[in-house]
Amino acid sequence: RVDVVAAAIRTSELGLIQGETGGSSSIASLKAVMFDRGLHALVCHRVSHRLWAQKRRALAYYLQSTISCKYSADIHPAASIGCGVYLHAGTAGVVIGETAVVGDDVSILQG
Repeated sequence: RVDVVAAAIRTSELGLIQGETGGSSSIASLKAVMFDRGLHALVCHRVSHRLWAQKRRALAYYLQSTISCKYSADIHPAASIGCGVYLHAGTAGVVIGETAVVGDDVSILQG
């Protein structure tokens, strides 16, 4: 749903990305939304997490598999991820398991 994507972009995740890139302009925001792999992986995880909560497990697993291949971030749909998370998934992969709980305002730097 569009509201999940909009909510993820409105959160401080975008602010953290802007802080990392040193800009706060609309161009920095646009670059983050279009090109930041970590933000894409987190937004997709939030969608798969919602699907998981709605007992739509097969679709959630499919989305997880797609995220893993595309963004090198293997995040289980049942993992709990808070607000304001910055995920820098460079060339190396990030794995967040089923029972993991990532709190608010966390930076995960990998690669």
